[in-house]
Amino acid sequence: MWRKRIHFLVCRNERPPGPITCCARGLGGKVLERLIERIARDGLYTKVLATGTDCLGPCRPEGVTVIAYPEGAWYTLERAEDADVLFDALLSGGGRPPVLDRIRIDTGEDEDA
Repeated sequence: MWRKRIHFLVCRNERPPGPITCCARGLGGKVLERLIERIARDGLYTKVLATGTDCLGPCRPEGVTVIAYPEGAWYTLERAEDADVLFDALLSGGGRPPVLDRIRIDTGEDEDA
């Protein structure tokens, strides 16, 4: 069975100008591009997938929303370089490293439930 080890969903939603920052005007494209570059550079086409999406909500003014599966964790990436932090941390295995606490979105759900 063909199955990805990690699947990143990256918000690239574009909304009209207004009070809510959209990921397309911010970092969405840059983060997606960075993840795709890492997949290519590291030769991980069969293990990692990065997909651009419409609005994932919640919208956060500080960055782009990214969901990483299979863990189903939500992240706010404030800089394009955060894509490398997320990529490296999740591919290293061995649980969630503390470095992810800075970018993780608290969804209010118990991870162990």
